[in-house]
Amino acid sequence: MFVNFFDGFTATQLITMLVGAIYAVFQVFVPQLSPLAWLQEKLLLADLKMQFLVQGFFMILAVLAMWVTGELAGIGFTLQSLIEYFGVFYGMSQLAYQGLKARQ
Repeated sequence: MFVNFFDGFTATQLITMLVGAIYAVFQVFVPQLSPLAWLQEKLLLADLKMQFLVQGFFMILAVLAMWVTGELAGIGFTLQSLIEYFGVFYGMSQLAYQGLKARQ
């Protein structure tokens, strides 16, 4: 049943997505250790500005994970690659943002 669940993704793509998923879950369940919460307090950001900061943070996290796994060297900037990588990290950033918003 789950044998072909990850078909279409390479191991490095899955590792890149896993990094974002782990951080998003960490952000929600351990907010007291969150660099995003710290930035929110220091910069006094709220609403849309904070949402953009969280999205930017996750995009940087995506690029770093892709660089570490070697996926960045072979990426072609196509609509498919943008959806696969940055679309997934955008979704995860929204989870993290909602966790920050719930803390207020």
